[in-house]
Amino acid sequence: DFMSQPVRGEFTLVVKPHPRIALRGRLDSLIADCVVLQHQLPAVQRYPLVAGYLADLRSFMGNVLRAEVTGEPLADIAMGEMDAQTLHRISHDPLKHLQHDHIVPAAEHGLDVALLNQLRARVREVELLATEVYLDVSLQLSRPDLVAGLNRLSSAIYVLMLLILVASQGHAAWLEGA
Repeated sequence: DFMSQPVRGEFTLVVKPHPRIALRGRLDSLIADCVVLQHQLPAVQRYPLVAGYLADLRSFMGNVLRAEVTGEPLADIAMGEMDAQTLHRISHDPLKHLQHDHIVPAAEHGLDVALLNQLRARVREVELLATEVYLDVSLQLSRPDLVAGLNRLSSAIYVLMLLILVASQGHAAWLEGA
């Protein structure tokens, strides 16, 4: 394909202006942002499960990148004991599952929620870029697994935001493993 050009036999040079390379760069940046949060998010010190949840999300980001590069199908996301379906249910009806309604992040929700929302917004940007890269002329996605996976990643981060918010309001059972 036109993305790859042979260079001195065994190496392949990938043409840098290709949209897939831009997507890979954004995925690299997303992973970097998550790693920084693993070190800086205040909730990591208060709730040991948060560290594990962030590690799961960082790992999934790496899986997205690997699937993009290799063309292999993307496996479903999980965050701790929560599989993709559980994360979807919680993110779409938090009042039922967490006894807290949907939020539009605000300063009063605290630094943890603000930092996670920043990461979630970056995931949305990567999701939109992936949609542009993989949408063909007939408006069909050639990699719906990647786009859906990024959407689920955004939902998982939203669930983590809600869990931390609920915990900060005195209901920490989800984050204390109870």
